[in-house]
Amino acid sequence: MAALTKNYTGAEIEAVCRSANSFALFKEDVIKGIEQKIQSKQKVIMEQKVCMADFMHALDEVKPAFGIDSK
Repeated sequence: MAALTKNYTGAEIEAVCRSANSFALFKEDVIKGIEQKIQSKQKVIMEQKVCMADFMHALDEVKPAFGIDSK
């Protein structure tokens, strides 16, 4: 991640992490799973992991304000 975030400020790296977290939580398969569990009225404890693909997607969304994106 450090090599991919050259010219990013700390706040921008935080935004990338938050964005990656959102992408992980709202993946289509996770949403479908939640809907199915709610319909069957089962108590659900889900474990969702943030993967590198989520970070890469977030890097496409969040760009550094100063300098150039090294990607």
